[in-house]
Amino acid sequence: MSRPTPHEVAVATGALRIEAGEWDEQSAALGAIAGKVGGMELGRVEAGLFQLVVSPYNEVVHQVQARCQEGQTAMTEIAETLRSVADTYDQLLDLFIDILSRFQPHDSGPSSRVSTALASRPTR
Repeated sequence: MSRPTPHEVAVATGALRIEAGEWDEQSAALGAIAGKVGGMELGRVEAGLFQLVVSPYNEVVHQVQARCQEGQTAMTEIAETLRSVADTYDQLLDLFIDILSRFQPHDSGPSSRVSTALASRPTR
């Protein structure tokens, strides 16, 4: 397997950032669900004849709300991790290209591998 080109790295890091956005959207959706579920608690007066099931019902509501909040937090962490990985790849690519540019001959024709890497360096 050959090394990825700077363009391929840029495509991959772009995909990671897009995917992070999707995780953020789903995190927000779970947060909204948690809020709606929290509003589903019943009081004894609201339950009327079904007062015996109020406590178990409200416990289920609390558990569902807590799991949604946990999911929201986890999805946000996943999005942050994906962005961090993309940033790390970008930093390493910049470092690699910087190192390559230091070895590029200045007085004779450009080295083809270095020139290719520098020419295809992605813009952000």
